[in-house]
Amino acid sequence: MSTTTDNTTDTLTDHRIDMAAMAAVFAAVGEHLDVFTDLPAPVLVTSYHPAVTGACPVTFQLTSGHHPAVLAAQLLAWADTLNWVSCEAWRHEDEDAHTMHLYVRGGLTDGTPVQVFASTQYAPSLGLDLGQRDRVDLAQLYAWAAARTEVTP
Repeated sequence: MSTTTDNTTDTLTDHRIDMAAMAAVFAAVGEHLDVFTDLPAPVLVTSYHPAVTGACPVTFQLTSGHHPAVLAAQLLAWADTLNWVSCEAWRHEDEDAHTMHLYVRGGLTDGTPVQVFASTQYAPSLGLDLGQRDRVDLAQLYAWAAARTEVTP
């Protein structure tokens, strides 16, 4: 831990990272991707130590811009490989108000929490205000994936 000249703790270096714990997270991700080789490939994988951020240790970002039906099918492929799955939508609040992020959250077989997301066109049937987040039933994702057409209620 480092300190500043006024003897206050430097918050950037105050966290002691358990490298063995991080290695275990990486191993769990690697094992998951080895077992489920047909998952839609992420364009970005981000990992944070939960003691630092309090967030999911691993985030998989899929390619954005797909039609909601395509993204729903991709997220469902991931959801089928996770434990205790939930889904959420978040509508952008700025000039991208016509888009939303869809998230699937769950756990790998060893319990490592993960989230998988991408952005897509906003589905008015969700009724989200600008900047609003809300839970989405997996049944809704299945309906969108099956439709492969306009996303409507």
